[in-house]
Amino acid sequence: MDAMVPASASEKCQLHAVVVPYPAQGHINPCMQLAKQLASRGFTITFVNTDHNHARILASHSQHSSIWKDEGLDIRFASIPDELPDHHDRMADLASLSQAVDDQMPAHFEALVAELCSSDDSRPTCIVSDLFMNFTQDVANKFGVPRVAVWCQSAASFAIHVHMPLISFQGYLPVTDVSNYMYNFKLRPFQRLQEAKCVLINTFDDLERDVLKALNDGKCNVLAAGPFLPPASLSKMDSKDNRTGTGIWPEDQECITWLENQKESSVLFISFGSIARLSDIQFKELVLGLEASQKLLLWAIRPSLKELIHSLLPKSFLEGEHVYLTSWVPQTLILSHRSVGGFLTHGGWNSTLESLSFGVPTIVWPCFSDQMLNRKWIVEEWKTGKGFQATNAGFITREDIERLV
Repeated sequence: MDAMVPASASEKCQLHAVVVPYPAQGHINPCMQLAKQLASRGFTITFVNTDHNHARILASHSQHSSIWKDEGLDIRFASIPDELPDHHDRMADLASLSQAVDDQMPAHFEALVAELCSSDDSRPTCIVSDLFMNFTQDVANKFGVPRVAVWCQSAASFAIHVHMPLISFQGYLPVTDVSNYMYNFKLRPFQRLQEAKCVLINTFDDLERDVLKALNDGKCNVLAAGPFLPPASLSKMDSKDNRTGTGIWPEDQECITWLENQKESSVLFISFGSIARLSDIQFKELVLGLEASQKLLLWAIRPSLKELIHSLLPKSFLEGEHVYLTSWVPQTLILSHRSVGGFLTHGGWNSTLESLSFGVPTIVWPCFSDQMLNRKWIVEEWKTGKGFQATNAGFITREDIERLV
C-alpha cells in the first residue's frame, strides 16, 4: 500500500516538487541533496522512495523525521512498492530491481500523483526524477506536470550515453549485448530527452565545462546543477552538517572517535560503495597488500566480507591500532576529517565529488559502469589521484597495491 506522510490541511503548497530517485543508495543521496537545495529555496518536497528503502532509512536513522524540521525544510516522505520480496538483495541483482522499476512501480506512482493532484493545495509544480525512472515522464505527461530529469553521474558519462545509439547502430563498435535488459534500460530514457523540460546534471561548470558546452551545442538541454552534496561540503560550515539522513544502512559513528586519536593525514579510508564487488581471489590480494603497507586503515566493508578478512589477516593486526573495520559510515564526515590523508575508492561519482570537495587524494580501483571513465578524469585530466592498472587478465597483485598505497 502506498504510504505518504500527510501535510496539515492549513498548509498551502505553492512550489511543490515530487522528487523520485532510482532506488539505490548512490542515487538516493544526491537526489536528497538536490531536494534539500530546492526546499531551502521555498519548495515543498515530496520525496518518493520504495517501501523497502523507506523502511530501511527509518530503521537506520531514528532521528530521521526530525532532521528536516531542525533545518526548517518542508520535506515530506512518500513510498511506493517495488513488489520484490523483502529479503531480495536488490543491490546484487540490479536487473531485477530495474525490471521492477519498469513493470511494478508506474501504476503506484501514478496513483500517488493522482492523489496529490486531487487538491489544489498539494498539486505538484513539477516532478524531479532520476533519468532512469523513465515511467515518471508518462505520469508527468498524463497529469500535465512538467518533469525535470536528474543525472546523478558526470556530464561525460551522460555524453557517452547520448551517443551510444550512434556508436552501436552505425557499427562503429561491435556491441554484442544490445538484447541485454540493462543495456536497453539504460539507453531508453535517452530516446525521450526532449520530453523533459531539462536535465540537471550532478556536476559544475569548472569541472566539466567543455563537455557541458558540447552537450548544449548538440541541442541537449542540460544544466550543471551540482555538486549534490551536503551544505558543509561546499562551505566552511561545521562538519556536523555533513549528513544525508538517507542511508539505508545504519552508520557507525564510533569511527569518528577513532579518527580523533590519529595523527593528521595518517589514515587511508577505504570504501567500494554499496554495489561494487571484487572476486574472492582479488579481495584476498587487496587485504594482503594493505597489510603489507602498514598504513592506518579505516575500512568500510560489507558485513558479508568481514569473515573473509578475519580469515586472512593475523589477529594481532586486526586487534591492533592499524585497522578499524566497520560496515557503513558517514562518508562525508570521514573525508572532511583532518586525520584522513587518502581514499581508496571504486571511483563512483558521488565518492569522486566528495573527495574533490574535501581535497582528499584518491587511489581509484574502478569496477564497473562509469567508474572507468571517472578514473580517467581523476588520474589523467585532473591529476587528483592515482589509479590501478590491471595486468594478467585484470588481476592486480598485492605488490602493486602495497606500492601505490
